[in-house]
Amino acid sequence: MHEDTQTSPNPPDDLESRLAWCLDESGARRSDRVAELCERFPDRAEEIRRRVEVEVGEALSSEQLYLEFQPIVSLQDGRIDGIEAFLRWRHPEHGLIPPDQFIPIAAQSPLIHDLGVWLLERSCEQVKAWQKTLARPVPTIDLNVTARQILHERTAGRIKDIVTRHGLRCEQFRFDISESDLMANPAASVKALDEIRKLGCRIAIDDFGTGFSSLRLLHAMPIDAVKIDRSFVSGSRGSGTDQLAVARTIVQLARTLEAEVIAEGVETQDQFRFLRSIGCGSAQGYLFSAPVSGPKIVEMIRDGYPLETSSQR
Repeated sequence: MHEDTQTSPNPPDDLESRLAWCLDESGARRSDRVAELCERFPDRAEEIRRRVEVEVGEALSSEQLYLEFQPIVSLQDGRIDGIEAFLRWRHPEHGLIPPDQFIPIAAQSPLIHDLGVWLLERSCEQVKAWQKTLARPVPTIDLNVTARQILHERTAGRIKDIVTRHGLRCEQFRFDISESDLMANPAASVKALDEIRKLGCRIAIDDFGTGFSSLRLLHAMPIDAVKIDRSFVSGSRGSGTDQLAVARTIVQLARTLEAEVIAEGVETQDQFRFLRSIGCGSAQGYLFSAPVSGPKIVEMIRDGYPLETSSQR
């Protein structure tokens, strides 16, 4: 993710133009545009949010959404042992709109459930297509979910119905939920995740290390994997020494939880070598591949990665 340090121009006065300013592709690098717009115009904040919700609803019904996929690579042998699905929105007027411009708003409304159903349906369709092409089993598919989604009483049933209808198994999917979402309501999260896990689905804590969880609460969570937040991989949260200490501690903690460890945002060979040296099992990031289309993933699954030369790919 890129940070735009330049001062943004003042948004226009009328709502339509404000929304265009907010969603325009030329400002896609600014991850806070919706929040900034609402903060500058608090009297219209609710109206702005509702309008973005309407736009997302229209995107769902008019095929503006699509998926890209990023491989999760074993740091031991270079095999693709997971694939994360990313939701994309190409607006007919404003171009490609980053997820952090609309997912946070959708997460505050019932619309997030419709997005979740769409994501799982399309992911199942893609898995079926991969199965027809590949000689080996399709790796685990990672899907991001929010607290509002997992706490809904119908979520587990919907997952089972959709996956079964496509002739797939729940074991083929892993649901990623952020550490901060989990800790907002730990007791309810444990119950909800346990229901999903009983279906056979796997659970991963996303952005691990940013939510200040207690060890006691983490032990109570029915999880299968932790994803080390990219800020600890890149060192953006402190010095290199701090990075090494925090990442090593997370790997050790994951072992006590009997959970897999996946590092996010890996971009350099140095990061790759460091993570492998401390026992991190898998990683994803631009060192291996940016998110790509479904057909492109097929050749990645077949070929894997020559780990020592992946920075040249």
